[in-house]
Amino acid sequence: MRVGVAAGRAGLLGAARPGSRILLGVGGCTGVHGVAWNLYYRLRPASQGQGYASELVRAAREWADRVDPERPVVASLLEHNVRSRAVVERAGLTLAWRGPDRGNPDPSAVRLLFADRTVAEDVVERLVGGEAGMVAPDARDEAAGPTVEP
Repeated sequence: MRVGVAAGRAGLLGAARPGSRILLGVGGCTGVHGVAWNLYYRLRPASQGQGYASELVRAAREWADRVDPERPVVASLLEHNVRSRAVVERAGLTLAWRGPDRGNPDPSAVRLLFADRTVAEDVVERLVGGEAGMVAPDARDEAAGPTVEP
């Protein structure tokens, strides 16, 4: 591993080079509606394109598999975000849903939902339905911060 990834409470991960105190990025999984783990990450601009997102995604999936392997791991992103799409596809997630990005001020925005396994239609609807969609974490999972898209 090129970066040290430390797991905190509720699947919050931080990435830094070994021996460095500079945070390269954060990521993890938060529970959504009690039916899935939402995979997220955010990197410093200078750290993008160097494989750190893939390392955070791998560590987050391992964490989710240890905590509750029955829940699917999903990633929600906008269709134009081709770099994030490549990261989640390399991690083994496949497209589970494509549709309008509800609540986005851009009416042409398209939201994609990727998953690590087949997700039932009713679960997909819970994840993408309504105004909130994936934004609100499941309170019982004590999410450690906001859910952000990869």
